[in-house]
Amino acid sequence: MTATRNRKVSRKVKAPPRKPIEWRRHLRVALIVFCVPVIAFAALFVYQAVAERMQLPITEVIVDAPGKQLDSDAIKQAVAPAIADGFLAVDVHEVQQRVLEVPWIAEASVRRIWPGTLVIRVEQHRPKLRWGATKLISLKGVLYEPPDMLDYMHLARLNGDDAYHTLVFQKYQQLGKRFKSFGEIESLSRSSRGGWSMILDSGLAIVLGSSEVDARIDRTLRFMRHFSDQLASLSRIDARYSNGVAVELDLQDYEQNISEETTS
Repeated sequence: MTATRNRKVSRKVKAPPRKPIEWRRHLRVALIVFCVPVIAFAALFVYQAVAERMQLPITEVIVDAPGKQLDSDAIKQAVAPAIADGFLAVDVHEVQQRVLEVPWIAEASVRRIWPGTLVIRVEQHRPKLRWGATKLISLKGVLYEPPDMLDYMHLARLNGDDAYHTLVFQKYQQLGKRFKSFGEIESLSRSSRGGWSMILDSGLAIVLGSSEVDARIDRTLRFMRHFSDQLASLSRIDARYSNGVAVELDLQDYEQNISEETTS
């Protein structure tokens, strides 16, 4: 029994189980290590390519105003600061706003044509009347300054403070209808004190003043209808009276009429 107990019993010790290799995790790490520089390089390449594209200069600016003469140089100068950064960097909205700041432009649209052309289509104000010596009023009543007045000298002329151009424009339309049977209004003026005066295309001047203007218009029209045959001999009608009008003769025309009557 004792010998048996002292006998060494040999037993095999089992080795610990091997852990499986986590291939997926290692593969994921390898892919990240490989892809990050590739993506960074691609991003740098794209950035450089876009930057180069954005530096493409605008080589041509086309200003289109169908059927109308236009000072295109003024528009090109106005938009020059907005197109300096190149074709892709240009802000077409900013270009449009700069075009609309040109006084005689009413509407504008802008588009790009690859690789370096900018097309600006504009609609100019349509003039109806002159305002003073250097400005015009459009059909819509907009006051603006054209590049040149020579082409508009045939238009009727309004005069007054710029702040009252809408009021004068409306008064012109009103008086034009009422005096239509006696001719067209060649000029209408509003003084700094609010006094009104006008000249018909016949050369007859009519002074209405600043108060009771409607009543004075009625009184002037009654007089002109009653003495329509003698209007050609008048140079001026002054309606600034409470019960009537004062008139001035056109002496040259009056003397001519007297001479014709004497020789007939």
